[in-house]
Amino acid sequence: MHMKSLSLRVLVCVSTLANAAGITAATPASDGVAVVASLYREFAWEVLANEPLGGEPGFIDQPRSVLERYLEPSLATLILEDRACTSRTGEICRLDFMPLWNSQDPAPSDLRVGAGATTSEVLVQLRPSPVDEEVSFRFEMVRTPEGLRVHDIVYADDWSLRKALASD
Repeated sequence: MHMKSLSLRVLVCVSTLANAAGITAATPASDGVAVVASLYREFAWEVLANEPLGGEPGFIDQPRSVLERYLEPSLATLILEDRACTSRTGEICRLDFMPLWNSQDPAPSDLRVGAGATTSEVLVQLRPSPVDEEVSFRFEMVRTPEGLRVHDIVYADDWSLRKALASD
């Protein structure tokens, strides 16, 4: 599959899901799907461009204000602490992959975002690269004063973004 058609396919899928989530009745599940779909729509370029568009930093390198549009403050803080560690040491600290894509070198296809088993879960399914098997992971959502935000992203074997960032 050509990169151009893959790019279009991912963008169309993310846009369709986000639009569908915005049209459905406002329930906690659809609210969570809308938040996660919006996150993927805003940062899909991370996997579609060989370099940041216009010098824009990727999701993980965004300022706190952008992170907190999607993440609860404590998860945003953990990401910012890891970023500070990386800047201070010049080494990879805890985060050595792109959390939205569950990969170090993502080239995903077949991205789907949907409601999980509970109203506080959003499921993401994607194929990390054309040669990989499809993977699923879940976004655990919490209600904050600003609305639903991501509390954690849980990958295979209950390994999670929060655990990775909080480990010693």
